[in-house]
Amino acid sequence: VKKYLDTPYGLVLNNPPYTRYYPELGEISTYPPGYKENASIFCHNNPWIMIGETVAGNGDQAFEYYRKICPAYLQEIQELHRTEPYVYSQMIAGKDAVIPGEAKNSWLTGAAAWNYYAVSRYILGIRPEYQGLRVDPCLPASLDEIRISRVFRGATYHIHIRNGDRGKGVKSIRLDGKPFEKDLVPLFPKGTRHEIIIELH
Repeated sequence: VKKYLDTPYGLVLNNPPYTRYYPELGEISTYPPGYKENASIFCHNNPWIMIGETVAGNGDQAFEYYRKICPAYLQEIQELHRTEPYVYSQMIAGKDAVIPGEAKNSWLTGAAAWNYYAVSRYILGIRPEYQGLRVDPCLPASLDEIRISRVFRGATYHIHIRNGDRGKGVKSIRLDGKPFEKDLVPLFPKGTRHEIIIELH
């Protein structure tokens, strides 16, 4: 992924782009190189790569991919990006486009939802499951610690994650001041509040 798909503006869908129409491939080959499905940076599938990087334990790489397409981090290239500075775009022109880095189709995308999913459940590592909250963060080295408040099934969880050297792998958990040996925090009654402290390796 890093070698073939990474660009300064995010990950392209494919490389190289198609340069002519292929009837057997259909729509992907109808777009100009670097646009839409033909080797652009599609902002709603970049989070899938972020998720993969966290599963592999690469918090720095996952966060780098997030930062490249997150509107809050794009102020320095706003004149190139050319869309609202507070919203995801469907796509960013890829490296083979006429203007690489220029965003297109703001508001027309599942990118915000997918990025929220990737960040909250995989980088921050707080995943709701049937029996409780799974805690499995994969943080970049640049984050020493983070604090999160999460309401889940009516109970409020105040979560403090302290990053270690690796940014992945739970070293210890304290639940309401007591050591907790599992990475699945149980369900609690609606209206209750709970403190979770997570130390990473």
